[in-house]
Amino acid sequence: PVGLFQLNPNRMFVKYRFIIWDADMPYAMFFNWIHGGRLSGVAIHSSGKSHAAMLGKRASAGCIRLGPKQAQELFGSIQEHYQGSVPRFVMNRKTRTMSRDGEISHDKSGKIRLTDGFRVLVMVEDYGGEDTVISML
Repeated sequence: PVGLFQLNPNRMFVKYRFIIWDADMPYAMFFNWIHGGRLSGVAIHSSGKSHAAMLGKRASAGCIRLGPKQAQELFGSIQEHYQGSVPRFVMNRKTRTMSRDGEISHDKSGKIRLTDGFRVLVMVEDYGGEDTVISML
């Protein structure tokens, strides 16, 4: 999905196997995004060896796949250098979906609501075709 996302500090796995797709997802870093009342299964992860040839092409249900070395380096860097307090994104109570436009949640006094996480903001843009771009700020 297109938008701004945070990473879920409770859903970072060196080894992860997605049973439904029968696929390994090494160095999985799941988005902290709730859609329709459920945590999404969208993640940044390493491609398995058998899927490395598909890097740069759409071949998933929304995950961002990296080469094994790049995924391992990114995973380690985020774990080591970017833990801390982060603002919570707004939740739409009617649709039970978390904001993807970076809207920050505030308490009644106007103070930003914070939670433990990673000080990483993942921005996913889709220009169509195979020109999908991801930036981590």
